[in-house]
Amino acid sequence: MERTLEGKLQDLKERSIGIEVFGRIPDYDTSIDPTVRVAANEVRKRLAVYYAKPGQAREIRIDIPVRSYVAEFAFPSEDTASHEPPASPVEASAPARRAWFRRRWLLAPAAAVVLGVAAWTALRLFTPVPPIDQFWAPMLKGAGPLLVCISSAGPESVATPAGATASTAASAQPLPSTQAPSQDVNVAVGMMDLNAINKVAVFLRHNNKDFVVRAAQGITLADLHSGPAVLYGSYHNEWSSLLQGGLRFQFRGEADPHSRWIEDTGNPANRNWSMELSVPYEQVSSDYALVTRALDPNTGQWWIGIGGLTGHATLAINQFLLDPESMSGLVAHLPRGWDKKNLQIVLAINVIHGSAGAAHVVASQVW
Repeated sequence: MERTLEGKLQDLKERSIGIEVFGRIPDYDTSIDPTVRVAANEVRKRLAVYYAKPGQAREIRIDIPVRSYVAEFAFPSEDTASHEPPASPVEASAPARRAWFRRRWLLAPAAAVVLGVAAWTALRLFTPVPPIDQFWAPMLKGAGPLLVCISSAGPESVATPAGATASTAASAQPLPSTQAPSQDVNVAVGMMDLNAINKVAVFLRHNNKDFVVRAAQGITLADLHSGPAVLYGSYHNEWSSLLQGGLRFQFRGEADPHSRWIEDTGNPANRNWSMELSVPYEQVSSDYALVTRALDPNTGQWWIGIGGLTGHATLAINQFLLDPESMSGLVAHLPRGWDKKNLQIVLAINVIHGSAGAAHVVASQVW
């Protein structure tokens, strides 16, 4: 608006606005990046809403014509029956323009309106959504509770963290916060899944999302039809295995007493993401986990699968997915638009003296 009043119309071009207002690089491709056009359309809509309110007909009107970024101003007519606006300062004759500019102070209220609308629009449209919110968005939508499904391994009871809705289909008892996870790999899957759920419970409560915790063996297909689900575990969560069937990355070695691995079905001979079960975990240097987020075609519901070759990996990756900084690093490995698509991510976890540490992406697919 100020550039229009100053007559600097050459600055009101899409590329110039993109560079100066939205911080784009000087040679950015305007045909690919519609930032300025989207913002201008939103401003036009909100100005139209503002001037449609009762009592606004007597105010100075500011418009931004379609396919233009030059603001046009119109004073209210003395004859209220006539709605023909006077010429803009750019089109008016020199005497008319001088008279118009003498009344520039009258534009202050209208200027405040358009600047406020533009600022609100830019903030709303172009403040980046944190990757952690983008990843979990399908789980947090909807009014019903989120189903959290834990693997059925081991004799441990299902934990119901504070804030969860008790399940009627499976007995649930709180997991004591002082209870340490088992260090035995075969048992750790169930116990560490419980610790993972305690962590996700904090995240869900923070986002005001109700949830129920159920054991996999008590889940039916009808339960998965009712809403989104988070499935914990790998080899002992039958629903995680069923929903991953047909996807590129899958857990293998269910019946193998010696090893487990994550298979790339596009290259099944690759055993790089594997673990020998005969090796004590204290001597393991790498563990692996698979994260799947997909819209299931059978249920029409989104689901997230979080599982590792061991319970240590499950717990480590769960923490990874709940950490904003870690999720920001993950985005660098994913293509644009990933937040609205299905995805699978294979992660390697560094293991130091039996403790799972940092994780990094070794493979991914988005479709």
